[in-house]
Amino acid sequence: MRNKRLLLVISFFLFTIFYLLFTGDKAYAAACSSIPAGGDYTVSSSCNFSGTVDGVDNGNLTINNGTTLTINAGQTVVWNSGKSITVNGSIIINSTGQLKKTNLWMTDADSDNYPASTTQVAQDNAPANGRRRNLMSSVSSTDCNDSDSTLQPTRTYYTDADADGYGASAGSECQTISTWGNSACTTAGSAYAKNSASTCRLISVSGTDCDDTRNNVWLTYNGVALDADQDGYIASGSEQWCVGNSTTVSGRTYYMDYTGIYRGLVYGQQLGSSDCLDSDGTKYQNLTGYAFSSCAFGASQQVCSGSSLPSGYSARNYLYAFSTSTTYTGNLGGVTGADSKCQARANAAGLGGTYTAWISQSATTEPRDRGLSACASAGAGSAEWRETDGTTVTVNNWADLTDGSIDNSINRNENGSADCGSTYVWTCTTSGGILHQYCSETPIWDCTNWSSAVSSNQGMTGQCTSATYWTDLGELTCDPTLHLYCFQSGI
Repeated sequence: MRNKRLLLVISFFLFTIFYLLFTGDKAYAAACSSIPAGGDYTVSSSCNFSGTVDGVDNGNLTINNGTTLTINAGQTVVWNSGKSITVNGSIIINSTGQLKKTNLWMTDADSDNYPASTTQVAQDNAPANGRRRNLMSSVSSTDCNDSDSTLQPTRTYYTDADADGYGASAGSECQTISTWGNSACTTAGSAYAKNSASTCRLISVSGTDCDDTRNNVWLTYNGVALDADQDGYIASGSEQWCVGNSTTVSGRTYYMDYTGIYRGLVYGQQLGSSDCLDSDGTKYQNLTGYAFSSCAFGASQQVCSGSSLPSGYSARNYLYAFSTSTTYTGNLGGVTGADSKCQARANAAGLGGTYTAWISQSATTEPRDRGLSACASAGAGSAEWRETDGTTVTVNNWADLTDGSIDNSINRNENGSADCGSTYVWTCTTSGGILHQYCSETPIWDCTNWSSAVSSNQGMTGQCTSATYWTDLGELTCDPTLHLYCFQSGI
């Protein structure tokens, strides 16, 4: 056995000398990986140990077939007495490099198995404060306090003032492995642990906290726009925000801002830009309209609105007047019934606004007493009335309406068709807009307060094809069906 071992040693050194003489100084850039603190090590791919002093401690070294272990110039590679080196591949020793049978030591004054530094010493006997490398828990993690065996590695932690799991900055402190990792902190979650002073630390982070004073924001996001009312219309362009959680509204993604409100819309998902009122989800665009006041349209204004102008505004600066497409007997249900019929026809045609029938039954129920009073008060300052084709001007204002004649006959119905023909219209109202005298004398020609449809009663009429006798033509019995005039009194 002794002879075989001697032959192995002689063969090994002859092999080493051969490579030293014929290969010269060579080095492999690849460093040997996964070298244990103690125990066997196998070179499975060509490499070199990285330290000035390195090797295996309390283990056997094997160089696999087809691989090369390179010992660099000035480097000492160690294996222990009583352990073996098996060379199936090759070893290259560069000049001033050496392969030495001895022990590996590291400084560990407090004997806690964490070295004071990564420096290794190759010698038979222990140096001052030396401890065999194979006893080390880690070769790369050094002892942050080599005079205290309760403190070993330097641990990284993160400041987290708002306790949201996102770190604002990194710090480090000398800690123990056994204490560090205790997650019994007031702040829930395994990301937190107590140090040896029982201070709760954040030890693993989800990301860098952009605002460590508020726990509802932590992420810096590029490409967010302000949309406080979540209507899809933005009040600002693409910006960088410090945000928190996200939510989905109508298929769009919103991020929470520092106030705790989801109002940061992901830029590019907006329905439109420049929200004119970002505190109201029903208003988002400026529309041009006319303010309506006392039957008179003011100057055109820009109005912050939704898809249409709000109440009190109109896209047009005139009012409608029409004769109804439907006809009625003298039994209208009074003047209020006539008003209702006008409103129903306007609604059916989608004209919008409020309407008053041009009809009277007493001095207190004239058209100006039932919705057209604002127009009467405005006089020449009131808006003009047009027929429902939108172009034909019937009258310029209230004064023009009541001066005895109108500019054009009111022969178009609510749908814009000129189909009145020569048919009469129930009125009982003069061209001056007041109760006709025959509707206040005996016999009263108002179809008994517009409640009769019999031939023995009569009612005053106008003619819808005439601009002169449009409201004051003559009387008819109450049984035929006639039209009504309808004037818009509001928008």
